[in-house]
Amino acid sequence: MNGQARMPEYELCLQAESASAGASLGLADCGDTETQTWMLQDSSEFALAASQQLCVTIEEGPGIDAGGPQYVRRGVRLETCSPQASDRQRWTTAAPQ
Repeated sequence: MNGQARMPEYELCLQAESASAGASLGLADCGDTETQTWMLQDSSEFALAASQQLCVTIEEGPGIDAGGPQYVRRGVRLETCSPQASDRQRWTTAAPQ
């Protein structure tokens, strides 16, 4: 599956700051750019289609309390896909309800 990760409520798309390891992710106006085109790999990693070795990765660490023990906020970046980080790089998709 290749394509954009859209947030229809706000008409914005997930975009990487650049196609390099360590790049931050954010929302931006949707456009036809390589930093907005993603693929869900067979291993459940969400990677930048133009640089498939770069995966959407939850940052390490305890995170920031965001309203209770089950709610923790952590940063998200592009990092090199690796088995050592797989617990922070695996994603699933679900249809909107």
